[in-house]
Amino acid sequence: MDIQLVEVDQITRQIKFVLKPRKLTGISKLLQIVVLSLLNTPDRDVLDPVKGGGLPEMVGMNINPKDSTEIFAEIARRIKKSEQEIIDDQIGINDPPQEKLRELQIIDIKEGEQIDEIFVKIRIINQANQAADILV
Repeated sequence: MDIQLVEVDQITRQIKFVLKPRKLTGISKLLQIVVLSLLNTPDRDVLDPVKGGGLPEMVGMNINPKDSTEIFAEIARRIKKSEQEIIDDQIGINDPPQEKLRELQIIDIKEGEQIDEIFVKIRIINQANQAADILV
């Protein structure tokens, strides 16, 4: 059984962490995989030290606040890394297409009210062409 760890607010699309023992299937299961991959920091898991997008690592990075292209490019690189890792991990697995990733799309990147806040809206598209948006 998969345990729900991430919940998406139906209005704001922001993610929250919860612990609900319920079976996840379809795009809900895929959403969990994507969020956990994006938030996993490489070198933290001794069994798989290169995996993860490492978005939390970006907190405190020395970025020029007048040039947002640098941070946007780094976010895009990390999302692409997670996308490729998930797709590679799902090769040969007999999951339904609703639970397999086809693509991650960055819909929007915007600065928050605080100088160190950045919000990324990501569209998760599965192999059945269903989509779910999240705000990280």
